[in-house]
Amino acid sequence: MMALKSAQNSKAETPEPKAADGPAAPALPEQTPEQEDFQLIDSETAASGQECGKVLRLYMEQLAHAVPLDQEDEKKLWEQLADLFSKLRAELAFCGVSYHFAIRLLEQLDSPESLTDLFPQSLVQKQGKKALLEESRGLLGRFSDIRSRLQQAFSRNSRSALNKARSEGAALMVEYPFQNELVLELTEQLRAHRLVMESGNENDKKTLIETELFCSQKDFSKWIVRLDGLLKELDAARNKLVFSYLRMVFSIAKKYQGHGVPLVDLIQEGNIGLMKSIHKFDSGLGHRFSTYAVWWIKQCVSHAVGRQSRVIRLPAHMLTALSKINKAEQQFLQENGREATPDDIAARLDMPRERVSSLKRMAMQSISLQAPVYSKAGGRDILLEDTVENMHDGDDPMRNLAKKILADKLSAILSTLPPRTRQVLTLRYGLNGVEPMSLNEMSQHFRISRERIRQIEINALTKIRNPETISLLEDYFS
Repeated sequence: MMALKSAQNSKAETPEPKAADGPAAPALPEQTPEQEDFQLIDSETAASGQECGKVLRLYMEQLAHAVPLDQEDEKKLWEQLADLFSKLRAELAFCGVSYHFAIRLLEQLDSPESLTDLFPQSLVQKQGKKALLEESRGLLGRFSDIRSRLQQAFSRNSRSALNKARSEGAALMVEYPFQNELVLELTEQLRAHRLVMESGNENDKKTLIETELFCSQKDFSKWIVRLDGLLKELDAARNKLVFSYLRMVFSIAKKYQGHGVPLVDLIQEGNIGLMKSIHKFDSGLGHRFSTYAVWWIKQCVSHAVGRQSRVIRLPAHMLTALSKINKAEQQFLQENGREATPDDIAARLDMPRERVSSLKRMAMQSISLQAPVYSKAGGRDILLEDTVENMHDGDDPMRNLAKKILADKLSAILSTLPPRTRQVLTLRYGLNGVEPMSLNEMSQHFRISRERIRQIEINALTKIRNPETISLLEDYFS
């Protein structure tokens, strides 16, 4: 059954129905927002399948417990997050990897406009762009000096010198804080080092300790425990903030329905936008977080709609007519307690019955090309568009032959690379029919840092960009 409007809205939009012979139709009770939401679940289940319906129902059950924070509680939570990030920055000063990371970022600063990529906006405003850019150059030298002192103190096994250098580094990292996103990116890089220390061979461990960590394996293990404790506290505070805004994400996502993207996906994109807004929000500027979060949620949801929606669309004038029909059906159901027939709608809208029936049939034929048909064993959904033959490509033997020759040439070029490098390029760019991977996915797949993946990619591309390779592919550049 279609979602009902409230009786109050119905009365405002339609005239009072005239009394008819016989007993009056029973008045339908007003629907609560919760009832409307669960009707939405039924509609989504019918449109996108049982799995989407189950996920959406679980999400709705969580929403029942998602209570927004009051202004005072939210302020305290942001203060807690700021304190935890400050402690995390100070703790990261223990390890040499953090100084490598900071130096690389500072070396990339080339203009006042790039300062906000590295530092919070509130710090840039407080210090001034020109002054902060000058201070950043001095900061680069100080971090380089501390890294050198750490390495020397570790090689001499001087505990006091190590502690002094780390203390100075912690003070600098708190005084000149990098963006929260960059701090979290550094912790992700440390996960890769942690894997080496826990399961790598002894030579790899020795190299990592002497060139990156500047601490013993025992000290590194103790430090990781402290770091994990801080990250758990950070996750708990962040999740509390996310949970309080789930209702807002849901209300925004609902407004983007009707573009061929399942509501579950819209909500997921909205949640991603919410997480981004939390990482990027600068509480030092004194702005309201909710306003900032709404913008990010809408950005992510609207981008998903533009990226994913490929609906077989009806002309605009037909969509307008269908909207009127749907509205009339809801009003009729509200007033009469039964679903309207095409004759009822035709009489109400002064529209030929045949046109009403025709428009409703057209609406039923509109289907999303992104709708999943079935799932492969590997987990990837087979979409409807995958099963629709591309007649242009399928009927052109020359085009198919050209594609095969290009694939053979690419395989020959890739065969000149080491197996691991070849696999990196194949997964990164989606060659040989595989899905392209992001740097994060590649990092998890190979268990190395994103920066290392990027280095392998750049080195591989540099190697294959030579005159011999270009001559093989020159026919495809035009």
